[in-house]
Amino acid sequence: LVLKDAPLRSIRGLGSLRGVDHLDLRGCRELVSLAGVEGLVEVRTIDLRGCTALSDLSALAALPELVAVLTNHEGPPGAFPPEVADRVTRTHLRGLVRRVHALGPATRSQT
Repeated sequence: LVLKDAPLRSIRGLGSLRGVDHLDLRGCRELVSLAGVEGLVEVRTIDLRGCTALSDLSALAALPELVAVLTNHEGPPGAFPPEVADRVTRTHLRGLVRRVHALGPATRSQT
């Protein structure tokens, strides 16, 4: 489900959707909470890059299939819930790109 750059302050009501395995909230700069995603039990990845106002990430703990949260230097500033820290990878893509470039062209072509 792609809601990229939407002027959302809330996503309440999304929890009733079925079949959503990726939630793209990239650039939703007005979003302050993830309350409402608790019913998205099939979500495996969430993109929160650029969610600069997002301060409440506690709803991530209610997503049993969640394995990755994409973030960047622009957000979200909120604390990552400790309940999911051992099973979810918080990926900062800027660091990943730096590591790939550091591998050099010969190594990158093998991956």
